[in-house]
Amino acid sequence: LTISPYILGALKADRQVWKNFKDFPEGYKKVRIGFIENRGRHGDEMFQKSLRYFIKMTAKNKKFGMVQ
Repeated sequence: LTISPYILGALKADRQVWKNFKDFPEGYKKVRIGFIENRGRHGDEMFQKSLRYFIKMTAKNKKFGMVQ
């Protein structure tokens, strides 16, 4: 799984988020990261919103979306 440095930095900024993220299944991580990166094509606001929500849910150790 290749993660952009910006997203990787955001995940590693919080130790709990990083720990939870590493424990998620590979398929889930791939889909979520791909979705967030794709949102960048729709503008920075959509990208940031998606990244913030993903970090918020990951901090709670919760998966969301169709792929869990």
